[in-house]
Amino acid sequence: MVLISDIAIASEEAKFALPEARIGAWVPIFSVFGPVLVGHKAAHEMLMSTEPISSHRAMELGLVNRVVPNDQVREATVELAGKIMISAPTSLRITKETVNQYLVRHLSEFYIACKRFWHETTKTEDYMEGASAFLEKRPPQYKGR
Repeated sequence: MVLISDIAIASEEAKFALPEARIGAWVPIFSVFGPVLVGHKAAHEMLMSTEPISSHRAMELGLVNRVVPNDQVREATVELAGKIMISAPTSLRITKETVNQYLVRHLSEFYIACKRFWHETTKTEDYMEGASAFLEKRPPQYKGR
């Protein structure tokens, strides 16, 4: 959700992770747009290690705009929303469209990739084992290991 948000405020306690690889699944949105938004190496690390990152690391990577104490998230969000709402709606719409041009231009390619890779991933033995292990709350036993 943070990846597709225009602006994000996180609590100091927040953690962000992409655990799908642990169960043999593919992360469509982050696999396609993550390298552009956080950089090639950071995207690979997050996708492949599946380890959670702190809210401060997420801010360093540009996934969140601000990190605030847990009890101040709502206040910080309302304050920022108030600052945004004083601007002209047309200006905000055009700004959003301009900033998001890259993402919009690549949505059709993203859709094609999603169909292909999602279908390919969910038909594998790794995915079946990973999903079963997750539901059964046990470590997966992948055959390739």
